[in-house]
Amino acid sequence: MNDDAESSTRVANAPKSSCRQPNDKPTMLPGDLQYKLPPVVKSITNGYTTTLASGEVVSSIIAGVEAQLIGFYNGDSKLSANPNAKAAVMIMTYIAFLCSISATIDSLLLTDDLAELASRSTRARPDEVDLTTTVESQALKKFGTRAGFSFIMKHWITSLSAACLCTIASAVVHAVIQGSLATTVTVPIIAAFSALPFFWPILAVPGKDFLFKRVTAAATHASTSGQA
Repeated sequence: MNDDAESSTRVANAPKSSCRQPNDKPTMLPGDLQYKLPPVVKSITNGYTTTLASGEVVSSIIAGVEAQLIGFYNGDSKLSANPNAKAAVMIMTYIAFLCSISATIDSLLLTDDLAELASRSTRARPDEVDLTTTVESQALKKFGTRAGFSFIMKHWITSLSAACLCTIASAVVHAVIQGSLATTVTVPIIAAFSALPFFWPILAVPGKDFLFKRVTAAATHASTSGQA
């Protein structure tokens, strides 16, 4: 009897924390899973992700096209008759092919980094970020992007731009080699017009939009002269 009473007393006096119920929730640090990125930072992240996804599609298409053009240019008889032109075309084609692959890998790395930003920002949590004096990539770095995010972003833009420009340039050289007068005149003009977006940072600077105005004026003058 005394032994049974003592065992019952021990069970009754046992700490309640040691008797965990199946439905008890595990203890978590408050706010870790409930934390959300600030609206502005989330908007920047979504914008970067959309741009990277579009760039990934473009670079993948260019890589596929350039892989086909390598064989096409090698078998072109007119291009083979001019060794210097063929060498220039093949160099630009290989540059476009390799840079497009590099740009695709860059976009995958950057997209993966941005996808993990919300979870890493729970440890960073900067109090305030002044976007008027802070570059967007620096603001994202304060919220937990990996080291080298800005470098990979610049590398992605450079690789994608080089791939596009080399694709345009190789097409121009190949068109000129074909010998048709209409092709020789028309393709370089269209190529110059299609390359204008790559100079957008210069055209967008206030007070330095003279190139855009001159191109627009020249196009308007040519259109008016043609109608006359």
